[in-house]
Amino acid sequence: MSLRSSDKDSHAQLPLLKPLERTYLEDIVLKNLGFQVNVASNQSAARLSMQTIHVEVMRCAIWMHSSEGRYAVPIHRVLHAAQCLMQALWDSRSLGNSVVTSTGMFSSRLASKEATHTSLDTELYKRHSSALNELEMIGDIAEWPVGSWLPAPLRIVAFPAVQRWMLIGGRPTHCLPRNIQLAIKHDNLVRFLASDPKDLGLTSLIQSQASWCNTPQQSLREWIQRVLNECQLVSYKPGESSYEFYVPHGARQRRQDSCWRSSPQSLVKGRYLIRCRSNMGIHYRIAEVQQGKIIALSQLSLSGRDHRRLRYGFDALAQSSIKVGIQSLNNIYQFQLENELPEPEHRLFSALGHLQWGSSDNYYPRKWDIPSAYAQRVKEVLELLEIRM
Repeated sequence: MSLRSSDKDSHAQLPLLKPLERTYLEDIVLKNLGFQVNVASNQSAARLSMQTIHVEVMRCAIWMHSSEGRYAVPIHRVLHAAQCLMQALWDSRSLGNSVVTSTGMFSSRLASKEATHTSLDTELYKRHSSALNELEMIGDIAEWPVGSWLPAPLRIVAFPAVQRWMLIGGRPTHCLPRNIQLAIKHDNLVRFLASDPKDLGLTSLIQSQASWCNTPQQSLREWIQRVLNECQLVSYKPGESSYEFYVPHGARQRRQDSCWRSSPQSLVKGRYLIRCRSNMGIHYRIAEVQQGKIIALSQLSLSGRDHRRLRYGFDALAQSSIKVGIQSLNNIYQFQLENELPEPEHRLFSALGHLQWGSSDNYYPRKWDIPSAYAQRVKEVLELLEIRM
């Protein structure tokens, strides 16, 4: 079936808005984003987390400025467009963690213009940048080249053991057919389908779980040794960027972010994961260090999110594995992570559980609620990263 929205819907513009009641204004914005916000008068108000709204705004911003996926969009255009789309709702709800929707009958589509001359709101910039990273982690969008973004193709990832189907891809919700919109259940940044894809005519878009997660088949130590041995290094030329070196602390290590060192002078001979900062942003490489100096670097930046798995690999080699806290309540296990997971494990957590977003600005700990039926599977995944629980 076709997933292209009608020309009439896709080109409709938002009207100039006069002062409106707050809940009615919210309904207009949320409906434009494709959310189902009609609430019967005798029912309690529906709630959408602000994280859900932020990631949907990012999908919209990238989609419309990439000409529906034809061209990569520079990061500054994405962030300015997202702020324009979000500003009215953001001003209405301030820093609230959720929005309350009421019954509203207005229906329109997103305007496709942006105002790049306006300054970026600091808090919105932080939240939208975080949303970009989260969407890339699950595969909704892709960074290409560095500093530009593209929506990823739409597909369905099936988890038959838990009767869940994830809708992955950069096409915004408001650009999907009505029956698909009605079948979507939002869980923070992830879109799930409430119905079997074959009942929605989407069987041709199914991607296998193994292909989507793309977990390496080797053990962690075998994997990192292969990466280090096969890494192609070229002579180092000073002055290109500033570098930080990942050096695990030891058995008491809890936060990987505390393991970055600015100087190689006291480092023993060997290969290290380094974090490079330049006018192109932050990227990661492998460096050869001898006598306290860099002598060679990997020719290309590490692709994707491999730098996260490399941190766990270096932790394992240094016998500095990190800890994860676990709490059990009723039929839910909560895993409290002080560090980010590699992409394959993050995707599995997204499929099996629910990420709790705290009300404070503290990013850590990341609290994942996992049903007890899948807790053992999650423990096995963490043990393969040599994480202590």
